[in-house]
Amino acid sequence: MPLVSTMTSVCGYPNFWKPITKWSIQLSYIFTLFLLNFATSQRAPRLIPFFIPSGLQEGQLARLVCTTYQGDPPLKFSWFKDGQDLPANLHADIRQLDDYTSLTFDPVTVDHSGNYTCLVSNHIGSDKKTANLLVTGPPKWLVEPADATIQAGGTAVVDCKVTGSPAPRVTWKRVGDDLSTTEGLQVANNGSLVIKGAQKLQDGMYECSAENGIGVALVKSIQIQILVPPIVEQKFKVVTVEAGQDAVLECSAKGEEPLFVEWLKDKKPLNRLDDLSKRSRTEQLPSGEGGIKALLRVSSIQQNDGGLYNCSASNRYGGDNMIIRVVVLEPPSRPKRVEITQSWSRSVRVQWAHDDSGNNPVINHTIEYQKLTDVEPVSKNITIQGSATSALIRNLQPATAYRLHMQAHNEIGSSQPSESVQFNTASEEPSAPPRNIRIKDVGATFVIVTWEPPARKEWNGPLEGFYVGYKLTQNPNHYTFFTAPYENGTVQFLLRGLQRSSSYSLVVKAFNDVGSSPPSEEKYFRTRDGEPLPRPLLTVVNSDENSLRFQWNVFGEGSERITGFSLHYRLENGHWTKITISESSQISYTLNNLQKEQLYHVFVVAHSHYGNSEPSDTITARTSSQVTKTDEANAGDSIHNLDLSETLYIVVPVVAAAVIVVVIAIAICVCMITKRSRPPVQKPYAVFSRDPNFKYTATMQRRQQLSPPIHPRSESTLKKPPSSAYSTLKTKQSKMTEEPIYETVSDEMKSMLQELKNVPPVQSNVDKATV
Repeated sequence: MPLVSTMTSVCGYPNFWKPITKWSIQLSYIFTLFLLNFATSQRAPRLIPFFIPSGLQEGQLARLVCTTYQGDPPLKFSWFKDGQDLPANLHADIRQLDDYTSLTFDPVTVDHSGNYTCLVSNHIGSDKKTANLLVTGPPKWLVEPADATIQAGGTAVVDCKVTGSPAPRVTWKRVGDDLSTTEGLQVANNGSLVIKGAQKLQDGMYECSAENGIGVALVKSIQIQILVPPIVEQKFKVVTVEAGQDAVLECSAKGEEPLFVEWLKDKKPLNRLDDLSKRSRTEQLPSGEGGIKALLRVSSIQQNDGGLYNCSASNRYGGDNMIIRVVVLEPPSRPKRVEITQSWSRSVRVQWAHDDSGNNPVINHTIEYQKLTDVEPVSKNITIQGSATSALIRNLQPATAYRLHMQAHNEIGSSQPSESVQFNTASEEPSAPPRNIRIKDVGATFVIVTWEPPARKEWNGPLEGFYVGYKLTQNPNHYTFFTAPYENGTVQFLLRGLQRSSSYSLVVKAFNDVGSSPPSEEKYFRTRDGEPLPRPLLTVVNSDENSLRFQWNVFGEGSERITGFSLHYRLENGHWTKITISESSQISYTLNNLQKEQLYHVFVVAHSHYGNSEPSDTITARTSSQVTKTDEANAGDSIHNLDLSETLYIVVPVVAAAVIVVVIAIAICVCMITKRSRPPVQKPYAVFSRDPNFKYTATMQRRQQLSPPIHPRSESTLKKPPSSAYSTLKTKQSKMTEEPIYETVSDEMKSMLQELKNVPPVQSNVDKATV
């Protein structure tokens, strides 16, 4: 209608157009219906989804078929890979019929893998379907690794690129080594080997391998060479040389061989300096660490030889330099009048003087000292700052001989060493106890103990001997000590006079002229029960160049229990050797095959089934000599070990027996004299029963400890007189307030016999009494 209105307004003929407009509308309606009917009779294309079989490998044939199930011709088919037109390098064979098309690859490769799209269209519409083509294949090189040459300190990338389906796994390894142990190496994600900060130790053969489980793995070995230009270890140093002395300038460099070294002085080659070139020579030595050591020797260096020396090292990969400054000036004079002013056990004070400092202030002094007792003396140094003229040397060892010398230093150099000074530190008591304390043998009244001296460094002075202390374990009192002389090596000591069947503790200490060491660890032992065996008495019978004959005797109670002997001997400062003698009747032995003109120490021990006797005195005899003597060390040992109780054990019974014999003799004499002077009718002094079974038995001797000294009797001691140790008869208590004093023994015996008159008659059971 808007169109009709417009035409009416424009043409101005409304009456003419009215019938035409009506017919036009009808025709347009009919034409539209016709078009709609034609359009509904046409169809757009539709595709059947297509599938690609899996497991395709390189070299096989692959064909993709794309088919429609509806659509009016004409139909147009198109193929795409990964959304793009097919590349020409795929060499695709495309064929098309009326309602389908095919895409063929013969042969197929891994490059054909991807998403393929089939597109169909006509004048009505279009449709497309996509499927994935996967082709598996073994690894193939994209970029093979190749030999590489790398400058030391640089960075390099060695490619190892491969392709394959599935994607291959790329690995690197160093031939003969694990790549992980080599620093500065890493593998990139694309399989390339990256070397950073290249070092000489990274030089070698490397191997790149790629595999994906399909076919044979790819392996390639290459050589990586690290090119090392010369590297001088020290860039600058100062050398001070005393005028007139020889100088040696040293320059060490590392790098790829061959290495060349050139010496310059003040930027001029040495061969251009006539005077210096005549007094200098160069050497080039291998350093043993993949480099060289260049030496420049200058003899009788002079003042004008000072300056800057350049050591220039080079090879085909580069060069490096070292600057050496040579200073030729006078050093200070050596210290004089060096002396030890004070000395202690572990420190000394040293004092010195200077006459000339060399026109330069003295910066410090160094004192070098060493022990003279060491086979290979080790020097120690201390530095004294400033211009001091005395110093205290600490941490020395006591009783040790030392030697020292010293030097002065300034900015120019060092003086000549001073004259050597020898000194000795004072002694200290030993700082450690004897070692390896052992109880070697235990008897009824003795013990043999052995030990070793402390370590030599713990003596703190010459050892003079040892203290052997012992006490009963239940006794809280302090130890009783004996002295044992010093012996080199293992010391053996005999401790006598002990109580039978008793527990003891024992310690040993070493001593010198200052004091004694700490005590050793306590050793515990228990003496044997029963009567001890008598100790053998040893003598030398005969001596010649190679043999010594000894004889021994055993006296005293218990000798019948002896089952054998053991003879012990050793050379002076040697080890003890034991010879067992199984016959108790054998009392002599000859030592053969001895060394000529040598001293031997010998002692004998008796044995029984219940224990051993005390060792005999150790005697000393020399081969090819008749002289015998008691070892001085063991003589002192015997003196210390001769216990007072042991002396009483022998002396008291002998003295008591002698006293009894004398008293009985005197009593008999007095009785006989009294009987002769007595009237016949006088009664006897004592009346005893006439029992025929009566027997007189003497009391046993009693072993007693030494009693306190006897003092003059006092009134208090007379109230309760002690009973006799040799009688069990009861005595009548005297009613006297004072004990009578007798002028002679006869008077005292007469008084005793007179008292017997008052003794009551003895009963019938008196035979059971002991008189």
